[in-house]
Amino acid sequence: MNDWDTHLVTYMSDLFFGKVLCDCDISNWDVSNVTDMNSMFERAIYFNQDISHWHVSEVKMMNAMFFEARSFNVDLSRWDIRQGTDMDYMFLDAVNFNQDLNGDVSNIGLLNQPGI
Repeated sequence: MNDWDTHLVTYMSDLFFGKVLCDCDISNWDVSNVTDMNSMFERAIYFNQDISHWHVSEVKMMNAMFFEARSFNVDLSRWDIRQGTDMDYMFLDAVNFNQDLNGDVSNIGLLNQPGI
C-alpha cells in the first residue's frame, strides 16, 4: 500500500473510515493534490503511522480527519495547513494525540476542537 501511486488523487475523504485495525504504512504517499481529507482516519482506532512528511498544502477539508483515531500521536507541525477551511472536530476523541500543530489557522472558518 505504501508504494501506491497517489499523486493524481484529489479526494481521500473516508478512505480509512472505520478501519479499526488499520495501521497501514502510507508514509510515502504523494498527497500534494488532495483537497479533501474529511474523516480520512475516522474511527481507525489503531492508526499511528508517520505521515508527518505529507505535503498537505492543497487540503481544504480536514473535518473529523482523526476523529476517534485513539492511537494517533504523530508530530504534524511541518504540515502547511494555511489553505484549510474546515477542520471541525479534526482530533475529537483522538485521546492520545498531544502534539503541537504550530500552523497558521487564520483562514480556517470551522475549527471546533472540544477535548483538546
